[in-house]
Amino acid sequence: MQGCNSMKRIIFFLYGLMLLPFWAVSGESLRVVEVEPAHTNSPERFEPKWEYRNIDFSVGFYCGTTNGFLSWPEFYCHEPYFWVGGISVEALSFREVFVATEGIRLDAARTPFEKSTSMGREFYSEISKNNDPVFHLKVVGWDDRSDTYGSYDGSIKLVDFGKRVEYYMSAQRKAAHEDFEDEVRDWFFAAFSWGLGVLAIIFSCWGVWRWILPFFTGFKGGCAGLSRRFRSGLFDRKIRQVAVDEAVRQVTRQKISEVEEGDIDLLLRRMQDALERDDIDAAKAISSIIKKDKRETGC
Repeated sequence: MQGCNSMKRIIFFLYGLMLLPFWAVSGESLRVVEVEPAHTNSPERFEPKWEYRNIDFSVGFYCGTTNGFLSWPEFYCHEPYFWVGGISVEALSFREVFVATEGIRLDAARTPFEKSTSMGREFYSEISKNNDPVFHLKVVGWDDRSDTYGSYDGSIKLVDFGKRVEYYMSAQRKAAHEDFEDEVRDWFFAAFSWGLGVLAIIFSCWGVWRWILPFFTGFKGGCAGLSRRFRSGLFDRKIRQVAVDEAVRQVTRQKISEVEEGDIDLLLRRMQDALERDDIDAAKAISSIIKKDKRETGC
């Protein structure tokens, strides 16, 4: 009887040894691993980070300024997002690395451009409800460094997650807002300088105009007088020419015998005037009258 009992104990012991790996893995899966935040001397400048099994967990957040209407600076902050990365993520080939909670799955970022995603913002919104959030982590793949197949499937807790993230985001907002205030002051200074420059140009133009206005008025008056004198000279010349032509016509209509000596002198002066003004036809006409008069009078 005792032999049978001993045999049963041995069988149960061996059966327990066979189930030991299963219970060990199940225990690791059920156990929640607490992960402390990574140390940094400037937590307000660097993203808060937690590291477990060479995998990084962090929160991205950024505030800055952009230019609005008339280059007016505008303050903005991006929505925070959660991201997963690290050394082992880059080293695992054909890997599956992700975190999950409440039906939300977030895959590890293969490149920096994959960090800020809508799923990352949604994941952060879910886990930020607790100061020490707990979520599921799974890593499956071939580890090129050790040439072995590695995997992990369990739950982790990020200690002081809420406090560290809030401290970091507050510092980021404060630093970015200080830069924003500097840009606002620079904008007002630039606008004030621009306004002074415009006023200086206006007053300078006004002063130059007042300085040259008398000269411009005198020049305008001189031009007007010169124009009047020019028009008057043209008018007088035209009157004289009309008078000459009329005298020639008058003498021509008279009989040659009736032309007096004074008229001959007048004709000579009119011929001289015609030559001075290059009126060859008039000069020839007057000359023919004088020659005809001399032939008839025998002078």
